[in-house]
Formats: sequence, structure tokens, C-alpha cells
Amino acid sequence: MSSGNRIVLIDDDRVVGEIVSALASAMGLQCDITRTPEDFFDRIGPDTDLILLDLVMPEMDGIEILRLLGERQCKARIAARPRGGESQFRPSPALQDRAGSGLYRARFGQKSLPACG
Repeated sequence: MSSGNRIVLIDDDRVVGEIVSALASAMGLQCDITRTPEDFFDRIGPDTDLILLDLVMPEMDGIEILRLLGERQCKARIAARPRGGESQFRPSPALQDRAGSGLYRARFGQKSLPACG
């Protein structure tokens, strides 16, 4: 597959996955839809060009996923999607242990995050 054509989405919202998959297909792009961190990390690889990341998920928040992608020296471009631009989320249990109460309030713009790695 040519560069720029492989997308992997992680989002716990099934409807978002269906919409992104339909749009990618209409544009001639391959898009793997994942709903869990385990499935996501099984599907990303050196041929992944773009990661679409939901920052607010129940099992592992997007910030933790970004950290793990950095550890794996991921070269894909990453676009993060908070809910509504301003989100409240609870970090994964590992981060809660380090952070205390675990409730964060973060404001993110509509720009993509830089590639990790």
C-alpha cells in the first residue's frame, strides 16, 4: 500500500468507527477500526501512516496510549480527538496511582499532535 493510505482508529464509540471507516473507504484508504488498547496495539505497525486517537476511553486514556506509542518509537502521524474540545477524563489505573484522585480537566485545540518517535 502506498504511503499515506493506512489509518488505525482507536475509539470506544462504535458509531464513530463506522463513520470513519465509511469515509476512509470512500476516499480509497485502508482503515482498521479498534475499540480496545489490546486490539489497537496488535494492529499498528511500521505501515501505519495515521493514528486517529480518542483521548477519552474507559480502559486506557489517550494520554497513556500516546506515552506507549512514544516508547515504541511510533512514526505515524497522530490526530487526537477529545470530546467537544474540552474533556474530563480519568487516566488509566497506572496513572491514577501516580496522580492521586485521577480527575483531570484538559483543553485541546483542533490541531493534530506531532508524530511520536
